Amino acid sequence: MQVNKMAVLAGAGVVVLAGLALIVGPSLLSHATNDVTKAESAAGSGHVIAVIDAQAVLNSSKAGKSIQDQLANQRDAFQKEFSKMERDLGDEEKKLVAERDKLTPEKFAEKRRAFEEKLMDARRLAQRRRVSLEKASADAYNKLRSRMTEIVAEQAQANGYDIVLTRQNVVLAEKEMDITGPVMDKLNKDFPDVKLDISAAEKAVDTALSGAEKSNTPLAE
Repeated sequence: MQVNKMAVLAGAGVVVLAGLALIVGPSLLSHATNDVTKAESAAGSGHVIAVIDAQAVLNSSKAGKSIQDQLANQRDAFQKEFSKMERDLGDEEKKLVAERDKLTPEKFAEKRRAFEEKLMDARRLAQRRRVSLEKASADAYNKLRSRMTEIVAEQAQANGYDIVLTRQNVVLAEKEMDITGPVMDKLNKDFPDVKLDISAAEKAVDTALSGAEKSNTPLAE
């Protein structure tokens, strides 16, 4: 039975198939149905097909777990930072309210404006932290997907697979078609961790925020 393994061959070059956002990116999502149909046609024509559980690789590989751990640690750090900031602002607000009767209206208005500016700064910082974390996470997973794709292509070329599909797009497949294990092993050996680069993400976000402020366009929530 020739349709027993999975991979992708397009013309002379091996390519990771299948409108699968996890492998080739969201731009091909709209082609998923067509790609699965092509895979079924390929199976009927005697092509060699393999299957990979891409989501399992992203979640359970050493690199995937390293990203998850770094995200959890960074979220905790941000949470502590903003919990302290929230307490400090709360204390300052109480102090301002308590001082109101002792201040002239002008002085109170001045202090209130200063407090409101601090509040706005805190909100901007919270937005910056959140967007930076999202970008750092996306960048790290993109690196992991890219390396996973390279390994799948290597497996396809080495083993003569014609088509590679993600397990999520296959209803039923024989066990010997699954190359998740070999891909995971290779990925764990060659690419055991991915750095969550918050610094680079923050620089990119600062540039985006600066541009948004100049054009009076709010950054997407």
